[in-house]
Amino acid sequence: MNKLSLFPRHTKAAERDNTINLIHALRNYFHYHIKCCKAYLHAHMRHKTNEFLRRLQLARPEVKKSFRRVGPNTASDAPSGME
Repeated sequence: MNKLSLFPRHTKAAERDNTINLIHALRNYFHYHIKCCKAYLHAHMRHKTNEFLRRLQLARPEVKKSFRRVGPNTASDAPSGME
């Protein structure tokens, strides 16, 4: 599947230098576009993940917490001789 076809017109003296330059630049061209594609896909996946997490947070029911106040005004902290 990795195939690069060169025809006789590519090896003529007038076109040979241009063909060699294009072949050398082809690898960098592909690597650049592959990296751009991966960066786009990763950014898109991060955005979707953040959106799913946001929706999960919205769907989570609120838990009502009841706090019992413990302080100097409660009966549990009163000294035993001062009732």
